[in-house]
Amino acid sequence: MSDQQYSTKFKRMMAILKVIEHQDKYDEVGGKLNRNNLAKMVGVSTRTVDRYIRVLKNELDLPITYNRDTKTYEYFDKSVEKENNNLNKNEILLLLMLLDSSKSFNGLEITNIKEKLLNKLPKSFKNRLEEVRKNFGYTKLKEAKGNLTFVEQIQKAILREKVIELDYEAAYKSDLSKKRKVIPYGVTWDNDKGYFIGKDVEDDKIINYRLDRINDIKMTEEPGVIPEDFNIDEYVSKCWKMFFGDLTKIKLEVDNNLLPLMKDKFNPEYYKITEKDDNHFIFETEIRGVNLFKGWLLSLRTQIKVLEPKFLKDELIEDAKNIISMYE
Repeated sequence: MSDQQYSTKFKRMMAILKVIEHQDKYDEVGGKLNRNNLAKMVGVSTRTVDRYIRVLKNELDLPITYNRDTKTYEYFDKSVEKENNNLNKNEILLLLMLLDSSKSFNGLEITNIKEKLLNKLPKSFKNRLEEVRKNFGYTKLKEAKGNLTFVEQIQKAILREKVIELDYEAAYKSDLSKKRKVIPYGVTWDNDKGYFIGKDVEDDKIINYRLDRINDIKMTEEPGVIPEDFNIDEYVSKCWKMFFGDLTKIKLEVDNNLLPLMKDKFNPEYYKITEKDDNHFIFETEIRGVNLFKGWLLSLRTQIKVLEPKFLKDELIEDAKNIISMYE
């Protein structure tokens, strides 16, 4: 089972628990938290609600009760004091889910943090939780992956202006690794993944390295200076889905109904919007990773049209022809 599937299951279970525990804060349920409105709020089927509630009640022994008269769920936990600054069971469960799901942060430090969180739980509850995590498909990542020590070494190398040597796994050939010398520019995150941004000395270009694909890292004595005009925020904002590559100017004709989507996907500091007519606007920006961006354009079908660059228009036309011929 993938990390994403595990994360999804845990998130659903925690969402159900949160709604049951704090149902008085949700006007949507109207004071009656039954299977149907709970399913609607969490976005799952009623059967899924039943399945997760069985896990919460029977396997984790949480105080969820079912009132047969009103046909609603209720939560009673007298052990949790509202003003208590200590973490309660639900907060520990949430933190564990976040740490379990992270691809960027693992390694010895995170393993120790998770163990400390588990040790705050009663032993019987801890054992039951371990079984639930196992049943949900949780598997430990390699201890070296995404190690916080790597981030510290990168930061030290930046401060000392030194080149870093990486032992790095290729994206599509996980059994192979390469030694790379990189001038470190910074560390950033996108969703649950961490990235080391640096200039590859051999290839002479900036590359985004996934933290969880780094097997080993060490600082050399070779000088490595970040250019004064390099802005990591601007660089990352223009990397489509964190793909690196040459910067490409993009000009699009977009349906007005996609305006919220475009504002959500792009950093407002680095795009320009002008009105075209009553139904469309012109969107201009610069991006890296144009090949992946092309797939996103295709997913929006006729709601978005490429005006520039010409090579991207030609590639989309060719792709459309190939798709049509495949289904003829």
